[in-house]
Amino acid sequence: RRAAVQGLSQQYRDRPETFDLIVERVKTDDDSNVRRAAVQGLSQQYRDRPETFDLIVERVKTDDDSNVRRAAVQGLSQQYRDRPETFKLLLSCAAKDPYEQPREDFPLDFNPRYVALSALVRHFSEAPETRSVLEDRATNEPDENLRQWIQEQLQKLAQS
Repeated sequence: RRAAVQGLSQQYRDRPETFDLIVERVKTDDDSNVRRAAVQGLSQQYRDRPETFDLIVERVKTDDDSNVRRAAVQGLSQQYRDRPETFKLLLSCAAKDPYEQPREDFPLDFNPRYVALSALVRHFSEAPETRSVLEDRATNEPDENLRQWIQEQLQKLAQS
């Protein structure tokens, strides 16, 4: 089903029923990989549809799977960074996403908090709120590898 959703969003984007099918997968599919592919398809292929932003925001806030939330955060930061709501959502995700690292050597980029923090540093480094959330996470982040990355980013920001 994941591959089918990817193919539909890429090859049949212009068919009206494709959007509805992808939205249904985002909202109701039991398989998190299918929901993740649907979120990616929405953010990449249907950015201009008014309801897409709200659907992606809903996944950031409510999906129980960290990979779906991560894909939603990536979609927001890549496709909607010009919207004021995106900055606030990134701040919230960076501080409050419930991700738990499965093991110590797990890659950082699987963590929605990392994806949000990385987007904040990349796109909103001048905002005082970005520095505040980085400083908070530098001491309160449970993931040791992410804490170290945050400290490195704070050092880079101090030097610029």
